[in-house]
Parts: sequence; structure tokens; C-alpha cells
Amino acid sequence: MKDAALPLLACGAALLLLVAAATVLFGGSSERMRQRVRGATGIDARPVADAGPNIRITAPDERRLLRRFAEALGYNPELPPAYAASLPLVIGAASLAALLVFWRMQIAFGDIIGAAAAVAAAAAVASFLLRRKTKLYTAELFRQIPDTISLILRAVRAGLPVGDALRSVSREMPSPSRDEFARVVGEAALGVPLETALWHLYTRTRIREFAFFAVTLGLHGQTGGNLSETLENLADMVRRRVAMAAKARALASEARASAAILSGLPFVAAGAIMVLNPGYIQVLFTDPRGNNFLAAFAILLSLGLLTIRWLIQRSTQD
Repeated sequence: MKDAALPLLACGAALLLLVAAATVLFGGSSERMRQRVRGATGIDARPVADAGPNIRITAPDERRLLRRFAEALGYNPELPPAYAASLPLVIGAASLAALLVFWRMQIAFGDIIGAAAAVAAAAAVASFLLRRKTKLYTAELFRQIPDTISLILRAVRAGLPVGDALRSVSREMPSPSRDEFARVVGEAALGVPLETALWHLYTRTRIREFAFFAVTLGLHGQTGGNLSETLENLADMVRRRVAMAAKARALASEARASAAILSGLPFVAAGAIMVLNPGYIQVLFTDPRGNNFLAAFAILLSLGLLTIRWLIQRSTQD
């Protein structure tokens, strides 16, 4: 009975470690940014749920824990349904990865290591799928920022208030900018200051240009001045940042191609050996020691690809 419970205990311990690691790595950055903006402009940069009294029924602790764990994996509840990942697909892919990894690792290393590796594989697959959808959404929103700022600038130059300019964005811009600014306009209609509503837009999308826009409006509200000139400078800066990001992605395409070639070479070599001398490579599939080598190969190749991906993202982030 105790031996049967060991895999479950290992799975639970691995889940707790994943939650703790994600909390340590990603939990403090948003709070530091809120403190910096509050000190510079006086904007209350707390989320909507924290900006006033909460009259909603508090969810049970288990539900909050599950939500925090899902967000640590990359789940973004703020994504529109059209851009959100299919949860059945994510759960199915993660479960399949966990079963395959546990099947192979349990044979080679035992139940405990197999269960821990299965949980790690499921978390990695789920995180990849969830974060990929979020990145696609924010990338599309990022590409529309220059047109969005230009539309706001033209409306302000025509004599419209900033609130009406944002309302024109929610009507005339394509999705997803239309949907996000509709939420901003809705918050402003409920009495939330515009700079705070725009800061909430930044907290949902993590696109720094929206934080710049919120800070710009906050500073203008405190110091006054020519808003159209301020927005023109902001629009020029945003256009240059978007162009620089596109140039960085183009320069990183060579590194991505090199990574794809390096990751494909082992499979090409294995296929060639299979054709030339099938018995030489079949040992990897029929002998337990060969299975261990295959497992080590999969782990090392995955770590190498993740390292290359991390280096590329670090070199191209703003």
C-alpha cells in the first residue's frame, strides 16, 4: 500500500515545487512595476479587483489555489474566447505526455522518478500550449499599437477629448485592439480614471507601450501642457520600438533556423543508420540500456532546445 502511494506523493511534491518556482520567478515583477509607476505619477496601478471594495463572493481556497496554479502554467483568464487555448486540447496533450514519460521513465528509474518526470512533462506541455496562445494574442495587439496611437492622436488634434478618442478606437480598430479598448472605455464609464483603466490594460497584456500611454496621461493630468504634442512624441517612440522589435525578430531568424537544423540532425542521422544498418540502432529500442540512452537523449535535446529558445527570447526582448 505504501509503495502504491509513493507515485502520488511524488506527483504532489512536484506540483508544489512547480507552483513555488513559478511564484518566486514571476510573482514580484508586477508589484515592482506598480510601485515605480505609483512613485513617479501617483497612479493607483492596482488591478481592478484591488482598486476598491470587493463585493463579490470569495471563491473557496481550493479554487483560488487551482487558479493560481493555472496562471503559473501560463493560463490567462483575460484572453477573449477567440484567442484562448482549447482547454480540452491542453489537458489531453498534457495527459498524453505524462503517460508516455511515466511509461518510459518508470521502467528505467522506478515509480518515484517516473511520476516526477510525468508531472514535469505534463506541466511543460501545458505551459507551452497556454503561453503560445498568449504570445500570439499579445503579438497581434503589439503590431496594432502604432495605428492605435495614431488614431488617438488624430482624434485629439481634431478637438475630441481623450475619452472620445479611446471610444473611436473601440469602434474603428480591428480586433484585438477593439476589444481591449472597449474594456478600457467600459471601465472609464464606471468612474475609473482613464490612466488607471489604461494601466489595467497593461496588466492584462504586459505590453509596455500601454504602460507608457497610461503614464503619459497621468503626467499630463498633473502638469498640463499640449496633449497632442505629447501624444505625437509617444506615437513616434512607439513606432520606433515596434520597428526595432521587428528588426530584432528578423535578425533572430538565423538563430532559429540554426536551432531547427541542429535539433533535426540527430533524427536525420538515426534515419540514415536505420537504413544502412538496422540492427545497429534497434538496440536502442530493444535493450533496457538502449532505452536509458534514448531517455537521456530526449532530456538533453529538450534542455538544449529550451536553452536556445531562452537565449533567442532574451536577445530580442525589449
